Amino acid sequence: MQSAPSILASLQQLAQRDPHFQAFGAAEHQYQLNPCLSAGDIKAIEAEFGITLPEDYVWFLTQVGNGGAGPFYGLYSLQDSLEVHTDFASPANLTTPFPLSSATLPDEHQLALLEEQIEAAQATEDEDLESELYEQYQALLFPSEWANGYLHLCDYGCGISFFLVISGAAAGSVWENRAVDAAGLMPSTELGNSEPIGFLEWYQLWLEKALKQQP
Repeated sequence: MQSAPSILASLQQLAQRDPHFQAFGAAEHQYQLNPCLSAGDIKAIEAEFGITLPEDYVWFLTQVGNGGAGPFYGLYSLQDSLEVHTDFASPANLTTPFPLSSATLPDEHQLALLEEQIEAAQATEDEDLESELYEQYQALLFPSEWANGYLHLCDYGCGISFFLVISGAAAGSVWENRAVDAAGLMPSTELGNSEPIGFLEWYQLWLEKALKQQP
């Protein structure tokens, strides 16, 4: 595991090599981290929400930074992650186990049928039916039970995001949400890994890849 000084030194190198923030997402975070949280802060948040955060994520929050510089458009702070999730779902969903353990796609046959029905409703200008069918379509893309046991980490753009599972069989691993493209949810492999990985390994992989891409 890299030390906190090593991670900070790598970020400094990236900032020096990319002073105009040309790398993907760099203009958003500018290689800057938010101040760390204390162990007491973490314990208070865990107690408030009834959650237990993965150890490597806690280490990062308390030793490196509470969000900021990171993959794609940068990391949410823990507080922002909680706010995003509770706006989208409910606080209880944080403690409900994440239901998936492997890549999962929506039902393509059902999606195709609904797409045909939506087109037919559009053709007849039946807006009420179109709205009802569209809600069913969205529910198929991202079933409500999927919104359990995880924290948002960062955005990739175009509705794609990355999250950290904190409850359930996949707890501790980083996943991708590509439901917007009807591609479902899956353990993150965007950075070149072939197996599920935890937060710190994911972050270090981003650092290594980002440094290699800079002259």
